[in-house]
Amino acid sequence: MKWPVAKILSLFGIAFSVGLSLYARTQLPDTPIATHFNAEGVPDGFMSRDAALSFGPAMLIFMTALFWVLPALSPANARLERSEKAYSAIWISLIVILSFAHFYIIGHAFGRAPDAEWVRLSPGLMFIVIGNFLPKIRYNYFMGIRTAWTLADERVWDKTHRLSGLLFIVAGLIITGAGLWAPAPYFTGLMLSAILAAALSSVIVSYFYARQLKTQ
Repeated sequence: MKWPVAKILSLFGIAFSVGLSLYARTQLPDTPIATHFNAEGVPDGFMSRDAALSFGPAMLIFMTALFWVLPALSPANARLERSEKAYSAIWISLIVILSFAHFYIIGHAFGRAPDAEWVRLSPGLMFIVIGNFLPKIRYNYFMGIRTAWTLADERVWDKTHRLSGLLFIVAGLIITGAGLWAPAPYFTGLMLSAILAAALSSVIVSYFYARQLKTQ
């Protein structure tokens, strides 16, 4: 079985979230539950109780099914099995974040949610993990920096992903630092700026790598 750890953790995450939701439904009143929070941890989005308790498990089921079937849809010249470690790491990271988000929402409904500062760390840590594994992602059609230039030439793909890995790690460190030390009103702007800079830089360098290799 390919990606056994990711698959087992996905099933555990689904079981955990479903069990938590079923328990919460017996304890919480049938009133709206906060499902979205600003950088200061103040709720600014709500769902009905049953919708909020169902959303987390539904997302975990959907993402697990998607990651499970994508390798079977990969063409022969771009198999995801070539990126086994990176694919597994990104899969596991997403499952952990979705599980934690569901736990946080229910914890907040019970009045026992962690401090907002800890929640702000998760995007930065996720980008650090992604950046660490980007150079290990081999040519494929579903995952990675997919521009016209990286998809046209596997050499451009490899060079772009080596640099993009560093860019995403730097973005993750900036986001993590902002989560720890930046005033809450500035956190979202800093996070989006770091993400946009890393993504846009990756697209631009893929173009220049393509031009460089074309002239060689």
